Amino acid sequence: MTQRYTVLQLITPHRFGGAERVVANLPHRLIGMGHRVVVAGPPREQLFLDYLAELEVPFEPLNIAGKINPWAVGRICDLARRLKADIIHTHLSSASIHGIAAARRLGTPSVGHVHGMNSPRWYRGATVVLAGTHGIANHLVRQGLKGQELRVIYYGIPPEPFDHLRPVAELRAELGLQPGDRPIGVLAGLVWRKGHRYLIEAVAHLRARWPDLRCLVIGSGRILPDLRELARKLRVQDQVVFLGWRTDALDVMQVLDLHVLPSTEIEGFGLCIIEAAFLGIPTVASRLPGVDEAVLDGETGLLVPPRDSKALAEAIERLLVDEGFRRRLGEAARARARELFTDERMARDIAALYHELLAGQASRH
Repeated sequence: MTQRYTVLQLITPHRFGGAERVVANLPHRLIGMGHRVVVAGPPREQLFLDYLAELEVPFEPLNIAGKINPWAVGRICDLARRLKADIIHTHLSSASIHGIAAARRLGTPSVGHVHGMNSPRWYRGATVVLAGTHGIANHLVRQGLKGQELRVIYYGIPPEPFDHLRPVAELRAELGLQPGDRPIGVLAGLVWRKGHRYLIEAVAHLRARWPDLRCLVIGSGRILPDLRELARKLRVQDQVVFLGWRTDALDVMQVLDLHVLPSTEIEGFGLCIIEAAFLGIPTVASRLPGVDEAVLDGETGLLVPPRDSKALAEAIERLLVDEGFRRRLGEAARARARELFTDERMARDIAALYHELLAGQASRH
């Protein structure tokens, strides 16, 4: 495939989360393949803008925020005409409402990319609705998506950062970990749906048998005071360590014996699971749609019922006790991640989708 395309990617970022990272890494890879890609949207999330700049991905400030925005479609049309965009690729609901409408007005193919358990109504009219997992795709169908092309292309992350991490011994010393400590951890924003409370409760279940267990909580958010109070109430405040937002989160994750994602709902996937996998670290996670595609139960990690701190504790203990089993799961997770979950593979698959859509459009004219 030698064709090179101009792609306008639209997003209305709310924070620097998984979708925003995909919207930075994907254009970076597509540009490396020879395509011209411009990301556009409201310039309101500085971490996202900094990451785009670091990857040398062009960004166009565009006020398309809000689901009711009478100027958004016109602004997108003007930019798409100026760029001579071959395709419009939208991310998240607000950008998709306006971007898909603009694409229809221009007669340009559109890809409406769904990054979580969202409503299909925001993606009506897209040439293709693209889901990041089969769990998301099945959710869209259950919610009434019909009459539109639906595809699944797995998310991917760049493998290069894993080749330039700080020494584990240096990090353990910096974090105050003692030689006999058994660190586990969670990397997620501090919001209730990520299930941190059940992990803290699991640590309390394990406290008597595992006094050297240390639970590293990487992330920031509004429920931090509530989680600190819960840890104090359960008398595990010395075992649960709140590290806040870390720009070196991948470095910190290296020290973990195992990674935990105890989400209660609306996860869809969990890029942190794949980051742990690249480090050879298995994950204990809630059995949720999408998550069960990132973690293969008993093969690359363990899945437990959501909101069940006892089951979570039992799974954590199983991996702490059986080091051989834990290592086998970690190595299997790493091999699977390098095969399925790289941003290079994601970009190749999406470029092939662009080619298919534009070839189909040309055949109709």
